[in-house]
Amino acid sequence: PQPFLQCSQKKQEGTSMSFEELYAQASSKLGALQKRLGKIEYMDERQKLQNKPGCERDLESIKSIEARLKQASRSDPNVSAQMKKLTYEIQLLERDMSRILINISAPGASNNLHNWETAQSDQRTALLAGNKRLDQINHRMQDTTRIGLETEEVGHAALEELRRQGDILRNAEGTLGEMGDDVEEAGSTITKMGLSVVSNRALLIFIIVMLVFAIGFTIFWRWIKPLIPSPEPQPQPQPVPVPVPTPPAPQPQPTPAPQPQPQPQPAPPSTQ
Repeated sequence: PQPFLQCSQKKQEGTSMSFEELYAQASSKLGALQKRLGKIEYMDERQKLQNKPGCERDLESIKSIEARLKQASRSDPNVSAQMKKLTYEIQLLERDMSRILINISAPGASNNLHNWETAQSDQRTALLAGNKRLDQINHRMQDTTRIGLETEEVGHAALEELRRQGDILRNAEGTLGEMGDDVEEAGSTITKMGLSVVSNRALLIFIIVMLVFAIGFTIFWRWIKPLIPSPEPQPQPQPVPVPVPTPPAPQPQPTPAPQPQPQPQPAPPSTQ
């Protein structure tokens, strides 16, 4: 009963170990087995044959820990990278064992080992190809994400630029309206100036014409007219007298006789 209890206690301890503890145990056993294989590689055939069962037992122990780690990793997807690394190291260890211990195997087993090594190599190649495809997909997804982020940034920048251009266009529209008003005012001013220029020019032309006419008239009256002979006056026909009926002579009226005027008396002489 006591050995059974010890075995059950070991099983309980093994099942209660965490992923990190199992991974550390597998890594330590892998390191120890790799060192052991490094020493066995330089041994003779007899020593290699003696150490072969121990190496196989260690490899089986590592594989059992790997199986437990796979079960533990199903509930935690964050440890997939560690599991891939451990599986790859176990495959490399199996290849080294087959390379070092293949010459000391029993007759007929070399072909099986060779086939097993070939299968492991094919599996390793397939795993490496799968990992490479996964890396390529990961890189493509990262590139796609980066391109999407860059496109989003470019879109934001384009929106900001369009908003800024809209503000500039609105300001330009207001400026153009003010310029249009100024141009209309300047056009009316230019029209007035043109009318003023035309009126001034017409007045100037009229003054020039009048001056030319006055000068010409003065020259003609002063120097040219005396040179022209004046025509002789023609006799005017005498009008025929028309008899005018004479009115009857008025009858003389009798004049009254003048009345005698009284003569004034002479004044007496004074006695002074």
